[in-house]
This record gives sequence, structure tokens and C-alpha cells, in this order.
Amino acid sequence: MFGLNTEHRLFGLDIGSSSVKLLEFSGATHNPRVTAYAWAALPEGAVVVDQVQDEGQVARAITQVVQASGTKMKHCAIGVGQGLTGITKVIQLPATLSDDQLEEQIKVDFERHIPHRINAVSWDFQRLGPTPGRESLVDVLLVACRREIVVRHEAAVNRAGLTCDVIDLTVFALHRAVNHLLLGEHPIDSFVIMDLGASVSRVHVFLNGMLQHVRDVDVAGHRLTDGLQESYNLSYEEAQNALRTGKLPHGYERSVIAPFEGELRLQLNRTLRSLRTADLELDQLQQIFLSGGCAILPNLAENLRADLGIPVQVANPFAKLPLGGRVAREELRHSGPMLLMAAGLALRGLKRD
Repeated sequence: MFGLNTEHRLFGLDIGSSSVKLLEFSGATHNPRVTAYAWAALPEGAVVVDQVQDEGQVARAITQVVQASGTKMKHCAIGVGQGLTGITKVIQLPATLSDDQLEEQIKVDFERHIPHRINAVSWDFQRLGPTPGRESLVDVLLVACRREIVVRHEAAVNRAGLTCDVIDLTVFALHRAVNHLLLGEHPIDSFVIMDLGASVSRVHVFLNGMLQHVRDVDVAGHRLTDGLQESYNLSYEEAQNALRTGKLPHGYERSVIAPFEGELRLQLNRTLRSLRTADLELDQLQQIFLSGGCAILPNLAENLRADLGIPVQVANPFAKLPLGGRVAREELRHSGPMLLMAAGLALRGLKRD
């Protein structure tokens, strides 16, 4: 499910708590071109805590972005299992086993590796390579997500007349987008992705190329939306659109953004420092990437860099990419950090380098 190749061209479809975002690439992973993009707001409550609650509302938003983008494709990649609802674990198994034998062995010992019954989750595995220092073993990446989350996401997509060829863990999509679109020919293996979303912000720590820590931060973009609605008498949709386009009311920076940004910095700082363990010291980290709607807050990257002493970059995957003729260039470049997840999903539809 998570790691299978697809036989079709496909686009990335990011189903978030406040919006649905569609992104389509053409070309190859080393040189992608943006050919389609669209965004549609979701009503409050349609998606809550990473789970689709109203399949009809989500399906309508998906239909809207498909029509607005102009894409002709009917196959997509979606992301599930944000935060603690998605589980990843590297296990060691005998190197002599075939892939079919690996699958059978994983089934036998499944609940020893994943804290759920095997019939309660959707899962997949990928052979990574020999276990360092132990030639008789192979490292295997095991991934899982609660089945009801997968089923409800896929049902909403199917209801919109589309097919999910790839169902990915969202953290993999973020990691893929950073590696291919931001790092490129200058890879690093120890970094943080701070995904500052609408309903929750998450800190993902990667060490030596592997996900080591995920932490939720209780400061998210809905506070900005609420602040806009209350201070300027806007509807939920108007507030969402103002944040997405950057067309904000006069005085908003001082009355709403400044106090929010201060609290967000404080919580992110505390969260990252609380992760100091035997396998993580802040000086191991080479870079912090900021994604999500709050990533574009004025001076947030600079202030976090001063707080933590680590380089911080706003993760705009389109800073250097060519854009197709039917793409709204100004809007796309402004919205780049909000589309990192969609970009990582869209990369699954490209030819491998």
C-alpha cells in the first residue's frame, strides 16, 4: 500500500483539516515541472484530528480542486497517518528470506513490532539493505496506519470519481519533498521538519536519514483564523483565503500575528529542546525546515534561528521549479510552504531518476 509503484501518472492530493490541495508534476524527479494546482477550503469539522468525518464534504472539495486545476488525470496519491496515527519501525530479519517470506515472518511477529492487531491496520514493508555489522540480517522498514483512517480517506476520494494508486504516510511525503525539491544535489541526513498546520503543528526529527521523533505542538494556524474572524468580522472562508493569499487587513501583524508568533516560537523551542536524549543533541541537527501555513509568518524563520542556533529555512518547494502555463504563478510561490505535503505526494507520480 505505502511503498508500491504505480502504473499510472498521478497527482498529489493533500487532504488537510482546513483545505484540500492538488498538485501535479510532469517530467522526472530530478527535474519536475508544475503543471496543475488548485486549492479548496473545507468546512469546519469535515476533517478532525487527521480523520475524515464528512466524506461528502471532502468529496465535494476534491471535485472542486480537480475541476479548477484542469487536470485530466483520475489517479492520485494521498497521505494518511499524520503524527502518532502513523507508525514506522525498522526491524531486522534474516537476509536469506525472499520478499514473500519476509511478509509471512512479519505477519507472525506483527504485534511484537506494532502496537495494534494486524487486522486493525493497513500496513506495508520495504527492504532497506543489510544490517550494519550483521551480514546475516537485513533492515526492513515496517509502516502502518489505523485501517479506519485509510478507509475513510480512500472512500472520499472514490466518491469524487478518483482512484488512489498510492496511499503514503504523510511524514514520508514531507521527507521526499525536502530531499528532492529543497536539498537536491546537496543532501544532509540530520534535520527537522516543523509542519505548522491549521489544527496541529508537528515536529519531525530525522537523524542519519531516518525518522527518530515526532511531537505535536499545541499551537496551530486555527488561532490565526480565529483571530482574523474575531478582529475583522470575517467569515471562516474569508479568513482562510486571506491567510492563503497573504492579503491581510491593515494592522493584522501587530494585533494578531505578533502574539501568536511569540507563543509558537516558545512552544517550538521547548519541544525541540525537550527531545534532547542520548541520541539527539541540538548540535547534530544541520537544518530546520518550516512548512505549513504558519511558516510564512514574517521573521519567524529568523527568530527561530536566533532562538535555537540552527539554520532555519522556509520550505518553499517551488522557489526554483518551472511552472506550467495554466498555473497561477504568484499564488503558487506564495503558498509554497503550505504545499510541501502535496509536492511530496505528487513526486510519487514521476518517473524515477
